[in-house]
Amino acid sequence: MQSPDVKAEIADLEIQLRDYKILLDNSISNNEVFAKVKTIFHEMKIISEKIEDLKKPKKL
Repeated sequence: MQSPDVKAEIADLEIQLRDYKILLDNSISNNEVFAKVKTIFHEMKIISEKIEDLKKPKKL
């Protein structure tokens, strides 16, 4: 069972991830420089990994 703090952190990270997805879609649609698109994707990857780590059951 996850604590309320962990659930809140996951919710915040999922909101950030959603915002980055929108930003990535807009960057690709606008043919922006690859470096910017790569940076956005990298941030999305970091957030996704944090979410996965928080969702994993903790071993005692």
